[in-house]
Amino acid sequence: MQKLSFISPGNPVRAWSRRIVRGNRRNRPDVQLLQMKRRIGLLEDFVDLKAHSRGWIDTLIACLTPLQFAEMPLVRMGSRHDGGYVLPAALSQMVSGVVSIGVGDNNTVDRQLATAGLRVHAWDHTVAGLPSRHENIVFHQVGLGDSMSNPALRSLAEICDDSFGRGSGHLLLLLDAEGAEWTEIAAASEDTLARFDVIGIEMHDLGDLILDPSRQLPSLTKLHRMFVRVAVHATNHPASGDFQD
Repeated sequence: MQKLSFISPGNPVRAWSRRIVRGNRRNRPDVQLLQMKRRIGLLEDFVDLKAHSRGWIDTLIACLTPLQFAEMPLVRMGSRHDGGYVLPAALSQMVSGVVSIGVGDNNTVDRQLATAGLRVHAWDHTVAGLPSRHENIVFHQVGLGDSMSNPALRSLAEICDDSFGRGSGHLLLLLDAEGAEWTEIAAASEDTLARFDVIGIEMHDLGDLILDPSRQLPSLTKLHRMFVRVAVHATNHPASGDFQD
């Protein structure tokens, strides 16, 4: 097995690797042997991460690198915590309406946009109603996904049509679909995505790229091809990350 020469003596990863190899010496010899084989396998996978990621890491970096524009200042809208988005300050002059997918227990960003005069269609099949109402917010107890597998789900194109009519455009998409974003963006046509002038997405499970990038990369590369990234940041919620166009 290749020596981990890139790990310094005081590095916690080195201590972790020692525990993997040594295990618990009080175990029975046969159990200890099985544990050792399993831990060595994990350690070999760890060492091979660089080689494993070589084919897609440059693509990921390109997809997540934001560009800054002095003529387009950004502000954080909505909650200071999970549920807030960094968006263009002049958003109310840039878009004609909002499609907000994923309400949960926090719709402060929807209320802020509604207060600014934008019509908001909020979609979420997991809640019975809005945490906070506003006359410019219309709630739909329907989520994003494959309606063939769940009648409470609709495709992104169907949600756009039901929100603002067939062929509507110049919209803002706010998307927090707890992982459904990957398959649904990949499945959406470019015509559907082009209906949005601004997109804010909370992207989940980015850590899974280490194991298998085939779930996330098609969506990331499609967004990279069609939109300019203006803000990318990690959230302070432990299982999510933001990607905004």
